[in-house]
Amino acid sequence: MRAQGLLGFAKQHLSPDIFSRLQAAVSEVEQHPTAITAFVGRWLSKGLLGLVNVGSAAIGLIIVPFFVYYLLLDLNRLKKVIELQIPDRHRGVSVRLFDEVSEVVRGYVRGRFLIACIMAAIYGPGLLILRIPLWAGIGLIAGVIGIIPYLGVTSGLNSCSSFCRARWRGSWSAGRRAHCLRHRSND
Repeated sequence: MRAQGLLGFAKQHLSPDIFSRLQAAVSEVEQHPTAITAFVGRWLSKGLLGLVNVGSAAIGLIIVPFFVYYLLLDLNRLKKVIELQIPDRHRGVSVRLFDEVSEVVRGYVRGRFLIACIMAAIYGPGLLILRIPLWAGIGLIAGVIGIIPYLGVTSGLNSCSSFCRARWRGSWSAGRRAHCLRHRSND
């Protein structure tokens, strides 16, 4: 009985398209009441799994810096232990090979860092020109994360679109309300 009163209220205040979708959803729940519990169950399980994923990521963000710190602290000792495992006749060649690999990796990391700094310097003014809210922070974060290929661009794009959506949502919803009122007045 109460659902019928709410449907009458919704019919007066919603556009016909939205009202028909609402009415279809209510009739589906009346015919299959277990659909709501199944939906809530799926939603809760996804939420709990998401919470576990966020928790494991947070733990990873806490543990990895300590791991890297202690690895860097003991790097020379670790290098000597590995060198002692190589037979004497191959040790000279192996050490030179490891040094070359190390130099190439250092050059790659330096290059990625330089590119990330340049990209941050480009992102910031570009976002300012586009009048994106929090342009400096988004540009800096996207540039720094840009050390990892493609991740900086993706994070910058997601941040910009989220902030733009949040900033201009008021104008979009005002336009949607005007659209609904225009359709309701044509009835």
